[in-house]
Amino acid sequence: MRPQRLGQISSLLISYIFHHGYSFTSTFQASALNPLSKESGAGDKNYSRASTSSVHLISLPPLYIPSSGVTGDVGSGLKISSKCVRDLWRWKDKCLGDGRDYFIPRPRAIGAINNLILQNNNHSDEVYELLSNWPYKIDEVAVLSNCARLDVILICSSSNISDDVELCNEELDRFVRTSVASCLLSQLENYSESIKNTFFDTVGINSMLDVTGMVNECPRPCRDVSLIDKLSRDLKYVEGIANVTRHLCEVAIGIAARPSRPGREVLFRPFSSRDSHIMLQMKRSKELSVGGSRIGMLFDASLQAGKRARNPNILPEVKDLKPYGNTPNYPADLSNRAALAVREKVMEPIVAETVSKFSAMKASLKIKKLRSSIELVISKYTLQQHEDDTIKKIMHEATMRLRKGDSVDEDLLLDEIRGMLEVSNL
Repeated sequence: MRPQRLGQISSLLISYIFHHGYSFTSTFQASALNPLSKESGAGDKNYSRASTSSVHLISLPPLYIPSSGVTGDVGSGLKISSKCVRDLWRWKDKCLGDGRDYFIPRPRAIGAINNLILQNNNHSDEVYELLSNWPYKIDEVAVLSNCARLDVILICSSSNISDDVELCNEELDRFVRTSVASCLLSQLENYSESIKNTFFDTVGINSMLDVTGMVNECPRPCRDVSLIDKLSRDLKYVEGIANVTRHLCEVAIGIAARPSRPGREVLFRPFSSRDSHIMLQMKRSKELSVGGSRIGMLFDASLQAGKRARNPNILPEVKDLKPYGNTPNYPADLSNRAALAVREKVMEPIVAETVSKFSAMKASLKIKKLRSSIELVISKYTLQQHEDDTIKKIMHEATMRLRKGDSVDEDLLLDEIRGMLEVSNL
């Protein structure tokens, strides 16, 4: 009777898994795996990034903004950005490089700023108290700095699970923005007090060499909370695995807007060595990333996009642009037509492929955790062969669901297995 009873219970359990599914929650879920984001304007309203890992990108805003912003009209419907933003661009050029040094890397400076953002503990008491009230953590960081931009890519995680999706998302956004804004402003104060107007700074050596101390590894924290809050709101913000990957692909391809030169038309120039140099800069940023390997996957995707976009065998539309080589005079009509093709045929497939890779990683982590939990449960029982076979079958069905992207409630599944074994061992 015992094997029959076990078979009846296991059949019901497997049937329930197939037809009803489970909602599996682990301490790590890569939200970054979700291709939708607030910026895209689409997505499940019940989806909370706060209970997952999430991918974010923070960028310095443009030097000039639309006229409705601040004072300082510079014509063409643009106005000068705030003094804080302008000062940060100067700091970036002096301390992280201004882009004119084609082949001089800045591993010391970039590595230092990466580690400061990752540690996320050099803040004033007020900011530190604010950040510590939120259950979020920065897991990985990479900084991409060149003449056109300063991008900070982050992967964050949280153990917080809340039904208040809107509140969780708002808190996570503020956590990311405030962390980066506070770090940048502390560096700006250090630069203004210790480096600005020194001999090296005046003659321009700072912007040409990776000089020790350009990024202070133990800076005095910025205590101007209102300034931190204002900058955190001014910083350009992108979140979600698909959106961040898409941005990095645009940068690698050479079709991304350039915040240091707002208002200028960006032409796709696939055979320009100057535009192609971004590939080397992104490779260096990947090598200097800290905290893990997931950000490296984002850079790998963007570098792949940059290579494919410049290959006429993969993208025939660029053949007509080859005669223009390094010249700046690419015809706008041909360039724009090729840019549309590269988005459709190169960039979007790579974005989708990257999302799939992260999804597979998420499933692998879930499966590993579920298997460990099941092994812990059954270790308390002495199993007969038929019981062992049944457990393996149950685990196989749950694994298949997870690999398909379906959900499995780990706690409920373990309770069912535990109850089944207790009944069978009576």
